[in-house]
Amino acid sequence: MRKAEQEPGFELKPSNNRPLMTLEEAAQACGVSRQGFHSWQVRPVRVEGKNKFFDLASIVRNRVQAQQSARTPDDAECDRLSARLRLLRERIERERIQADQARERYCTRLEAEAVLAAFRDCAERILRQLPDRIHSEFPETAKANDLINTEVTKAANGLQSIELGASPRGSTTPPDTGT
Repeated sequence: MRKAEQEPGFELKPSNNRPLMTLEEAAQACGVSRQGFHSWQVRPVRVEGKNKFFDLASIVRNRVQAQQSARTPDDAECDRLSARLRLLRERIERERIQADQARERYCTRLEAEAVLAAFRDCAERILRQLPDRIHSEFPETAKANDLINTEVTKAANGLQSIELGASPRGSTTPPDTGT
């Protein structure tokens, strides 16, 4: 098996949201001229007027089939093409992320951590005020005030353990119900 076929994350499955390249971009990414790319006879994924659009999977599939049919494996060409395609994938992903950031669909990790810290502070303030509000609204709960304070303190301390990427569903310990 060639290295291009063994790369982790290397998949040739069709997808509706894959990035498309024009003929010029595809030729540039593969390191060949337009005529050279045209001679490979890669089938375009989409045609709009005179413009042909290609995706990474169809180019790789074409090159793998060409190598298999020639039965003269040129590992150097496969390595070069694989490296260029990997760089192209990275560039396309980087450009997609930058475009999404420009449209404010993503935020940086620092921004997310700042929002999370603000949320924790706000939630902790609310929890700390809760026992006094309960006692003022329901004076008959004075006997249970220590228990309420204990549970509120546990919940407030639990807020501090919330981090980005942490999933409450992935937790193996059940929540404390107090029973």
